Amino acid sequence: MKVLLITPTFFPDVGGVETMLLRFCDYLVKKRIYTEVITFNPLFTVKSTPIREISNKYLTIIRIPWLGYGLFNVFEKYPIIQFFYLVPALTLTTLFYLMFNKSRPRIIHAFGLSAAFAGGIVSRILKIANITDLCTVYRLPQRPILALFVKRILGWSNYIRANNPKGKEELIKIGLNAQKIGIISPPVDESLFRPMSKIKVRKKLGLTQNKFIALFVGRMVESKNVDLAVKITSLIHDRNIIFIFIGEGPLQYMVEKIAKKDKRVKYMSNVRYEDLVYYYNTADILLCAAVDEKLLSFVGREALMCGLPILAPNVGNYFGISYKINKNLVPSRVGKLIHPQPKEFARYLEKLIIYKKRNNKIPFSKDDCRKHALENYSSSALNWIGDIYKTIESNKF
Repeated sequence: MKVLLITPTFFPDVGGVETMLLRFCDYLVKKRIYTEVITFNPLFTVKSTPIREISNKYLTIIRIPWLGYGLFNVFEKYPIIQFFYLVPALTLTTLFYLMFNKSRPRIIHAFGLSAAFAGGIVSRILKIANITDLCTVYRLPQRPILALFVKRILGWSNYIRANNPKGKEELIKIGLNAQKIGIISPPVDESLFRPMSKIKVRKKLGLTQNKFIALFVGRMVESKNVDLAVKITSLIHDRNIIFIFIGEGPLQYMVEKIAKKDKRVKYMSNVRYEDLVYYYNTADILLCAAVDEKLLSFVGREALMCGLPILAPNVGNYFGISYKINKNLVPSRVGKLIHPQPKEFARYLEKLIIYKKRNNKIPFSKDDCRKHALENYSSSALNWIGDIYKTIESNKF
């Protein structure tokens, strides 16, 4: 079987979706499914990549030369501008690539709305089956104009997968066929993200053994709570804490600025994906983990898989639409949901610092975090594609 993946962003861009796509490609390669990826050159990071990259016998990546420099993040607040920034080039490249390709895929698999538009148009023209995976929840019932647009685009798909139960509920509410909607919940690699000795890891990274370390990992954008994390650093005056920030994006200047003033703040920019495991294991707590109503970010999942407890907001906000976070998303034995005010986070963080000084540990168990992650986010708990490819290929949809 041969499939074509369409996505605006891909490795070496760094983020939850990009991590998921990289692992998904690994999964397809292991299944010996011939896979081609059409994407742009890096849009977040400034890195040189070939237009055509043959990764191995089963995986080829085609990158569209495009203006990056973080514009994707800038246009995220302006959907119409972002649409024209991404969609025409993605659609035309996909169409012409397949028109002149003797070996066409059996399935087009699109990731995100911009790719869904491109995949939907091309699949209708060339009569190829089409799957769409949505990578966020768009709050469609509160955005009727966007809902009409999304319904039309996703109506071209043979099958749609939301990224959590809430997303599936919204798609059904706007009138899409419930039988053609599933949920994608990619697993965390439990062999890579695993508990390690904190003493050994801190020695490896050159970090002090007796300090309390709060870790932030994520794209430096508002939706990932980086501004909240930065404000927290200025409210805690204890010198026994280190704040480590990992990631890049439009708001990284905030971290760079505070790091110059406060020696407790260390900005690592991006680190290799494989090296994140060391930072998860060196920290005492993951700070301001990104969450949706019923969805924990990849960073949060990876941290828990390493035995690292997490602190996350109990209220989310998406383009001005507020929503409560499901309390079961972060059970009390693996972390805490806190009202997204810097003072509230700082107050709780100070309690953890005092607790560690008195007890040489924090009130969360590494084993509980690992167990929770294995039960909810491991390869054995979650399935990538199940029988969807086979079902669509046999024209059952």
